[in-house]
Amino acid sequence: MENFCREYLLSVARAFAKANDVTLETVSRQFHGGVYFLRDFENGSVTITLRKYDSMVKAMARHWPKGIAWPKGTIRLQKNYVQKATLKSGG
Repeated sequence: MENFCREYLLSVARAFAKANDVTLETVSRQFHGGVYFLRDFENGSVTITLRKYDSMVKAMARHWPKGIAWPKGTIRLQKNYVQKATLKSGG
């Protein structure tokens, strides 16, 4: 699950950065608060809670530029996707 979350979040963040012509550091600061969070998350030196992961993905979806397709190879998660999955599994 950790690898899935890492790859998914990074794919969406990179696509968001490209769609808005900004750096990954800008996306990291905007949706996490830490400029280097996504870089550190990619290399495994930091982790993320499912709550923060869900929050970041939902925020990027809300701010996704009109007319730009969601990144190929990822699905656009529905509202509260991670929270619902956690509740179903008893977490």
